[in-house]
Amino acid sequence: MVPVAVFLAHSAAHPTGFGLPGLWGALGVSAEAATISTGCLGLLGVPLAYLLAHHRGRLAKAAGLLVQLPMALPPLMSGVVLLYVFGPDTALGRLAGGRFTESLLGVVLAQSFVSAPFVVVAARSAFATVDPALEDMAATAGMGPLGRFTLVAVPVAGPGIRAGLVLGWLRAFGEYGATVMLAYHPYSLPVFTYVQFSAVGLPATQAPALLSLALATAVVLVARVPLARGRRALQLALTERRREQPPNRTRRPTNTQDGPAGRPAQGRGAGGASPARPGHWLATRATPPGPARSPVPVSLRLSVRTGRFHLEVSHRAGSHRLAVVGPSGAGKSLTLRALAGLLPGDVTFGTEPVGHLPPEQRGVGYVPQGQALLPHLDAWHNVVLGPRACEEDALYWMDALEIAELAGRLPHQMSGGQRQRVALARAFACRPRLLLLDEPFTGLDAPARTALLHRLRELQLRAGSSSVLVSHDFREAALLADEVVVLSNGRVLQAGRTGEVARAPASPEVAGLLGWRNILPGTVDGPAVVAAGGARLATGRHGLATGRRVEWAVQPSRVRLLGSQQPGAVPGRLADTADLGNHVLCLVELGPGLVVEVDIGAGEAVPGRGADCWAYAPPDAFTVWEARPQVARR
Repeated sequence: MVPVAVFLAHSAAHPTGFGLPGLWGALGVSAEAATISTGCLGLLGVPLAYLLAHHRGRLAKAAGLLVQLPMALPPLMSGVVLLYVFGPDTALGRLAGGRFTESLLGVVLAQSFVSAPFVVVAARSAFATVDPALEDMAATAGMGPLGRFTLVAVPVAGPGIRAGLVLGWLRAFGEYGATVMLAYHPYSLPVFTYVQFSAVGLPATQAPALLSLALATAVVLVARVPLARGRRALQLALTERRREQPPNRTRRPTNTQDGPAGRPAQGRGAGGASPARPGHWLATRATPPGPARSPVPVSLRLSVRTGRFHLEVSHRAGSHRLAVVGPSGAGKSLTLRALAGLLPGDVTFGTEPVGHLPPEQRGVGYVPQGQALLPHLDAWHNVVLGPRACEEDALYWMDALEIAELAGRLPHQMSGGQRQRVALARAFACRPRLLLLDEPFTGLDAPARTALLHRLRELQLRAGSSSVLVSHDFREAALLADEVVVLSNGRVLQAGRTGEVARAPASPEVAGLLGWRNILPGTVDGPAVVAAGGARLATGRHGLATGRRVEWAVQPSRVRLLGSQQPGAVPGRLADTADLGNHVLCLVELGPGLVVEVDIGAGEAVPGRGADCWAYAPPDAFTVWEARPQVARR
């Protein structure tokens, strides 16, 4: 800043040079050529940046390297390279009659070559930061590749793209070396300035430098103007696009700030754009919309590799409400993405194979983790984003999910639970033949989680649509599905009706994933006895040979604490208690290293901590599995 300040102070005291012949023409040439160059780079460089950000192959890496080469070349050498392509003695030069040199076109070519890396690299970095779930959501909502690029990726990456275009314009405007080699005439401002400096000296450069500083400052300031109008223009563009879809033309708000017939709404919510009550323009349906098609079960056969992870799932559901349960990294989200068409796999909806269809043609409603709301669109435009969205249904579901008053709010103006409801309304509004829910309650506090869980069950039953839920919580699965598939490490451990799987887990691992407690090791000590921690437990007949290692489980609610010895009871010591309000959790030590949890109902007598007691569970309360063989560690 010091040289700029000194220069400005000197120029204020001794202004000169603004009447130089050719000065304003050179300024116009530089500004015009830089604007044309930046426009061309926006049309060609931004799509190229998008492709480079979405591909990781060798060709993409080579293209990314070539794009950056002009930044490594000295500008003068860039001009030499361009002369070998566009010079008057080249094939292209002769074909064009020498119009590539000594012309405005030559200035544009030189500026485009040296400024392209600034646009492409900045745009590629911006596209790389766009959450892939946003484009996945748009694809499942019915948007094709062009729509996802123009209406999702570009707006979300807009600030980075705009910064790259500004840098590209400034670099093009100040370009000298390549321009002087390829197109000496007409003079651009840097060439004009050097010619004046060579002929007259430093005083003749003052006016060009001042004009450059002023124009560059103006461009930077304009580029910093907030994008609120751009966001509003995009929302209007989405609304106009929906007008071209006759099947979904229903009553809709043409302006989120106006009431019916263009009358101003009487109140606004946060952000100054949402109506105080949905009745102003967000009228609701009296009856719920029916599903687009009859509910259908889902069949899938998947074999997907991502790095070292291999997902291999094959299942034919008997119910149209399915849940996929498993620990983190089990492959649950990959399964859901394959159902949505975002990953390859053999998938059948009912009796119709859909594995060959792209995601925009499968007719699913997808709610990925993190809601995937477009940050530049308000709640209403997020809900009706997809081409398949029915606006009349959107009105109904927003009211049913109690988010009608949030219609004009941007995502950052909503809580996590509100954003989740907007994502659900968007999925329902598409009239999906299959609703895909990927951990829909992640990140919500307990009250919001419980309220939304029961609300979703109510709406799911009301809509009658098919659904596949991904969750690590079996309680959520039991409430929202009739059938469950338990995954671990990319493999199916067990599948069946939720109640059957809950009552009879196929293995200790499944039991743990379903939330079972008191899963402990032991040894078979008889046809109906398991020895563990020095205690002998009457478990009922288990069919395992004496001496075999087993794992056994008993639910805490099936265990009773007794004050005296009774047949089948095991002596123990009350190690700890915790009063949880509706029940008391007790930890009872039955032997060395053998501690079981016991739930005692509220109001029942609880011995003091450290007291001796007897624990009893009926034989049918025990579940016994043969222990898996231990793998020797190397």
